[in-house]
Amino acid sequence: MLKKFLNKNKTSIVDIFSPVTGKYLDLDEVPDPVFSDRMVGEGAAVQPEMSNTIIKSPVNGKIIMMTDTNHAIGIQDENGIELLIHIGLDTVELNGKGLKPLISINEEVQLGQPIMEVNVNMIEESGKNSVIPVVITNMKDNHYKLITNKLETVEAGNTVLFSVEKSY
Repeated sequence: MLKKFLNKNKTSIVDIFSPVTGKYLDLDEVPDPVFSDRMVGEGAAVQPEMSNTIIKSPVNGKIIMMTDTNHAIGIQDENGIELLIHIGLDTVELNGKGLKPLISINEEVQLGQPIMEVNVNMIEESGKNSVIPVVITNMKDNHYKLITNKLETVEAGNTVLFSVEKSY
């Protein structure tokens, strides 16, 4: 009986890797209340360091959403965690300019797999912020707890951006 009770409170840690190389930002530092006020979910952000950059999958999972303008990608990892990678702020107004998807909806992806080419210079020259928030969109529906990994810089596909403690 005690063993069953202990199993009910079992937890696991799931690492979410950075999709892009650059400077780590807490969501509080993102100059958009949709992200800084955590309206979409908990997570972190990265300010890309290179003018042309490749977004890599932060997890093993499946592409479950991509906007028509290619500025946002939804991925469900193999544990059921749903992530939104939002490329820049107000970039919906660019209608896909500077963004080249390398995947499609329902495609299975592996950690570190290139999923989008981004022309950061073009985004910034258009007057948009190129910061890339990564948030968990189904956190409230599940027993997830965010574990931050505040670093100075992160490397795409190699650095843990944050972790998720998942309770069963």
